[in-house]
Amino acid sequence: MDESLRHRRVLGIVGSTGDADIRRRHRELMKRYHPDRAPGGREREFLLRAQELNAAREWLLLHPASWVAQAPFASIELEPEMKTTTSRVAAQNRASAGFAVVAYAAGWVLKAMVVLYVLAWALQLVLLLAAILGM
Repeated sequence: MDESLRHRRVLGIVGSTGDADIRRRHRELMKRYHPDRAPGGREREFLLRAQELNAAREWLLLHPASWVAQAPFASIELEPEMKTTTSRVAAQNRASAGFAVVAYAAGWVLKAMVVLYVLAWALQLVLLLAAILGM
């Protein structure tokens, strides 16, 4: 397997991404797999996982040309524990996208209300001027 693909699989990165996304994903996984947070008797397993995560992050950050060029064409099968995280993040993104649509629509409604208010004010001004001038 290609080095870039292997390291991206370790971090659970799919598709094109940037340095910030690599660092963010590494930080998320290190919070989960840090050896100090290992449940009873699994310190060695968590230590190996943390070393693997660190190596993947360092390799990807040192070789950006390899993963940037391949990212749009890569097909990655995520590890099982990462599938749940990815689906949870996708659900959060869908929820925030729904909120963004509502906020966008509310913004347009507010703009329409302001325009109607200004038009009503202008009509009152025209009617007042017509009354003063005796038209």
